[in-house]
Amino acid sequence: MAATPPVSKKITVDTDELKQKVAEMKEKVKDVAKRPEQLRDLYLARWLVARDWNVDAAVEMFKTSMKWREEFKADTIRETFPEECKADFENYRNYWPGKVTGMTHDGWPVAFERIGSVDPTSVMEKTTEEFRVKFNVYRMEGLEEERRKLEDKHGFSAGITMVTDVSGLGWAHYTSAAVNLFKAIANVNKNNYPEALRRSYVINAPGVFSMAWSVLTPFMDASTLKKTSIHGADFMPALLEVMPKESIPENLGGSAPPLPSGGIFRRPGEQPEEASKYTTVTVARGATFTQELNITCPAQITWEFLTQDYDIKFGLYFKINDKEREEVIAPETKNSHQATITGQYDVTKPGEYILEWDNTYSLLRSKTLQYIVGLEFNAGGSPAAPQC
Repeated sequence: MAATPPVSKKITVDTDELKQKVAEMKEKVKDVAKRPEQLRDLYLARWLVARDWNVDAAVEMFKTSMKWREEFKADTIRETFPEECKADFENYRNYWPGKVTGMTHDGWPVAFERIGSVDPTSVMEKTTEEFRVKFNVYRMEGLEEERRKLEDKHGFSAGITMVTDVSGLGWAHYTSAAVNLFKAIANVNKNNYPEALRRSYVINAPGVFSMAWSVLTPFMDASTLKKTSIHGADFMPALLEVMPKESIPENLGGSAPPLPSGGIFRRPGEQPEEASKYTTVTVARGATFTQELNITCPAQITWEFLTQDYDIKFGLYFKINDKEREEVIAPETKNSHQATITGQYDVTKPGEYILEWDNTYSLLRSKTLQYIVGLEFNAGGSPAAPQC
């Protein structure tokens, strides 16, 4: 899919006309606002922008949201939600492969999310929709707190720059349950956090993403679509135009701390099921463990692994000859002691592929690795491709 330039919007109230519209709206909503910060000029301006500066439409949207905030208890969720489900909250927050990682060049938040690393089946089986929506609102309210501080500092308002890594997307991400979850969260954000998004970058988009995008876009408003650009693996130049390398996670080529690995989600204290299905090996300190697959036709390589107590580095390579190999999936450290890591790769070029678990960086500890490697032929192959 061709990339389109993202929109970079700064919201200001710096003309007599805009000041008049904000004042008019403030008069009409002052009795329904729940907190003083909800009557800030720049906050009200966001609702006006979302409704093309139509005061009556913005007032209606604002009032509907204030009713939702009261019913959902959004104004106190930062204090109450972590305590209501303390163990689950901390576990989910540590699992979820997404967070604010830094700032743009002009000092506004940047967040990365590796949605392809999420195992939607285990997440939806082991958490409720109410919990997932509350977790989203908890994060949005945190962004609102930070935004007010930055508005005071800069004198204008701008939302978050969101970077979504979609590498690893599979059919499990396109089920009706997964799409319905996306729809529920998108509606909450669209109706209650106007102009929260400044820019959106989708990176590492595979060929199948065009289908996923067509499924998701009906639930996204026109403003979000205009702010979104889509990139393949060559995303770095576009990101560096708006943010420093220090804001990009190291497992995506930057120098910020890496995002969590995602994988299969487990409740606190839950042990992996069917442990006997794994092959268990010990990767010695300072050593590597590899699995080599000689593939002669279109196929999909799948893997699933976990380690006991400590992390390990994982990568996928294509063997050129006995001395050379090229990276297919760049090696990165996986928190496989916290969550089961899963992934897949569609093979279109025949040859020898090497899955490598790398413990060379650890000079003191060996790692206990449990793994499964699968191979499904003809996955991702085109009708014209040679068949097995």
